[in-house]
Amino acid sequence: MSLASECGRSLTQDDDELLFPSMHFDFPSDFKLPDDITTNPFTLNNGGIQGRIINGDTAYDKTFPYQVFFIAYHIDFQYGPNKTELCGGSIISEEFILTAAHCTAEAYYVSVGVGSSNTKKMTYHNSSYIINHPLFDPTTMQNDIALIKLCKPLKFNENIKAVQLLDAKYKCDETYLNKECIVSGFGLTDDKSISLSNQLQYTSVTPISNIECMKYFSWLATPLVLCTMGNNRETGPCMGDSGGPLVIYDPKDNIPIQIGIVSFGSKKGCAESPAVYTRIYIYLRWIKEIIYGIRRN
Repeated sequence: MSLASECGRSLTQDDDELLFPSMHFDFPSDFKLPDDITTNPFTLNNGGIQGRIINGDTAYDKTFPYQVFFIAYHIDFQYGPNKTELCGGSIISEEFILTAAHCTAEAYYVSVGVGSSNTKKMTYHNSSYIINHPLFDPTTMQNDIALIKLCKPLKFNENIKAVQLLDAKYKCDETYLNKECIVSGFGLTDDKSISLSNQLQYTSVTPISNIECMKYFSWLATPLVLCTMGNNRETGPCMGDSGGPLVIYDPKDNIPIQIGIVSFGSKKGCAESPAVYTRIYIYLRWIKEIIYGIRRN
C-alpha cells in the first residue's frame, strides 16, 4: 500500500499494516549543519535573538485555543542547572502537548502555559514525561518531534482546546502547495526586538515544494519536512517560535488541522528565506502509539 492512499486513515494502536517512508536518511559521515541555519529556541540566559513571528498579527483569546507556551529547564555546563529555553507547542489531547524535539531533547522538566493568548495570563502545568522521537538527529534536524505528557489532564473550555490532527475525516495532502496556512507563536516580532512577545502573534504562509526548499537548505529538505514562504517574503516564523503549530483550515468545517511543527530556518533572514517544519502525517502512528501506551500504564 502507498503512503498517499493510507495517510488519511484513522489510526489505531493495533494498526500494524500502515507503511511510512524511512525516518532515517543517509547523510555523509562528515556532514555538519550549515552555518547559516538556525535551530535553537529562544534562550533566556544568553540573550540571543533567535526567533520571532516576523510582521505578524496579534492574536486574542479563543483564536488559537490549542497554542501553548512552555519553559524547558535543562542542565548546561555553560549556564548551569537552571538554563531555560522558551518554545511553543500545541494541545493534541487533555494530557499531551506536541512540540519539536530540539526544544526538549536535553530538558528534564517543562512548565506548559495554556488558556490565554498572553503568557502572563496563562495557567502553567508541570510535565510528567517528555518523549523525544528516538531517531531525532540534532545534526540534521530529522525527526524533530516530541510529546510532553502533563501531570494532570487539562480541562477543556473556550480557551483550551485540542487541535485536530489528520485522520479519516481530515485527509492529508502531501504537498499543500498554494494553500494558505497559519503559523503562530510568542517569538520576537521584528529584528530589532530584544525580548519575546507576551502576546501571541500569527501570520499566513504558503507551502513550497521540497525541491524549491532544497535551493535554500540542500539535503536538509528531506520528505520528513515541509517548507513555507511568507507572503511577499515579509512574514514568517523563526526559531523563537520553535515547536509551534502550522495549521491549515478545513474548507468545509473551517477547523484548523495541524500539518507541521516549527523546526528550523535561516540566519540570513526569517521572512526572506523559507521556514522548515516537521511534517506531522509521517508521525501519526508514533504519536498514537505513545498516547495509547502511556494511557494503558
